[in-house]
Amino acid sequence: MLERLFRRFYALNEEENSSCELVIPLGYGLLFEGELPNASKKTLLEAVKIAVEQEAQIVFTSSNYFWPGCKKQENKIKLEMIAETVGPTLASQTLIARNGATNTVTEAKAIRDTLVDAGFNLHTRIIVVADWRHARSARWVWRRVFPESKIIVRSVDGQWNENHPAFFQRSNERWTFINLIRHVGLILCGDDIVGLFRHPVTKKGVQE
Repeated sequence: MLERLFRRFYALNEEENSSCELVIPLGYGLLFEGELPNASKKTLLEAVKIAVEQEAQIVFTSSNYFWPGCKKQENKIKLEMIAETVGPTLASQTLIARNGATNTVTEAKAIRDTLVDAGFNLHTRIIVVADWRHARSARWVWRRVFPESKIIVRSVDGQWNENHPAFFQRSNERWTFINLIRHVGLILCGDDIVGLFRHPVTKKGVQE
């Protein structure tokens, strides 16, 4: 009941029919079993759908601090999922950021750095696909990291996994709470300060 009420006032889904040149599926790490969490699967599938409809390029990065090699593993799974969904062509055209992410701020900055290095014109339309609880704070970040771009946010409804390495991504309630805290922190402190923090993570092989 409370979540439905919160979603009614806080959820964000902009310009359903908008066009774009780039589409960014925000990532939510990797489960200990080597699978994408539910929210990452949904952002990636929505990004694939948009990329096919708009003939847009997918760009993403992955978390790099869960355990050694997790970024490379997550990248591989995402590319395989794109190829399995629509074939190898879109997967081969997907751009992966050089640096990994520790939070929403470093994710956006890593993707910006890669686009600049690749010579992309950032005066363009970018659709960012996020879990709905994350969408407003993600939009806040992306519009500041990409001030020259038209940032449009599309939302999906992720269901959070109890076996997620990150503490605040193990339930819908925890994820809702930390996104509200992050949003307030961004408004009060800015992205440079919030970008210094990352989610507390359980080490691989350690049971709580």
